[in-house]
Amino acid sequence: KPILETIHNIIRNLTLEGMRHMDYTVEMEAKSISRSTSLCTADTYGITKIDDV
Repeated sequence: KPILETIHNIIRNLTLEGMRHMDYTVEMEAKSISRSTSLCTADTYGITKIDDV
């Protein structure tokens, strides 16, 4: 649910800024981890910033 909420917020923000949200995509890649899921926030993720979103 948190991922869906994040995507919803991104699309809403792009729409409110007057951008066509169809021109942008959100790409996610699942990674399996060997440690407990409570530690998955320790992973680093590449984030591409689009404008002031």
